[in-house]
Amino acid sequence: VFIDADKPPYVEYFQWALRLTRPGALIVADNTLRQGRILDAQASDPGVAGIQRFNDWLATEASITASIVPLAGRKGFDGLTIARVHNERT
Repeated sequence: VFIDADKPPYVEYFQWALRLTRPGALIVADNTLRQGRILDAQASDPGVAGIQRFNDWLATEASITASIVPLAGRKGFDGLTIARVHNERT
């Protein structure tokens, strides 16, 4: 599953993807570093806040193992989250 949509509801998109996938599946989410703006605790941009919430939620989700891959290019830098759904779901 590839998620690249409106950023505030990324957690809900990911939860939907979890319901539709089988163990061993990969779920990939785009734009998960937001050019480093996710590190700003005072960020007012809804997209940044949505990705902060998403990354915080991923850190506590026991049914997956996830990594953020930083990417750099002509548009600056961002990140891609790659998550593998566990065989055993909690």
